[in-house]
Amino acid sequence: EEVLPGLVQDSSITVTECLADIGGLAFMEALGAKETSFDFKEFYRKYGEGAGAKVSRTYYCSTFLDDVHPFGRVRTNCVLSNSAKFISTFNITETDGMYRSSAIQVVFFYFF
Repeated sequence: EEVLPGLVQDSSITVTECLADIGGLAFMEALGAKETSFDFKEFYRKYGEGAGAKVSRTYYCSTFLDDVHPFGRVRTNCVLSNSAKFISTFNITETDGMYRSSAIQVVFFYFF
């Protein structure tokens, strides 16, 4: 995936961190679902702001070969588009760029 113009990151290097991020989000969603007043829209907006924080191209280029984390919007979009709750909260459909079919979503189960 192109993380910056002309800078493509090998997803085979970042797959484990993507799975960790997806699991973390799923856990937070499960906790949020236990609260009657939990605002999922606000939660996802704040997640996007934090996970997609902007850093300079110089920073990306200096850490690109050593960092196993996906960069920028790729990290955010990969995780959120995998969430069925995110997709339903924002009424995302097959025609939207953030849509990912439930058939290919990674699913984590938490029992607590």
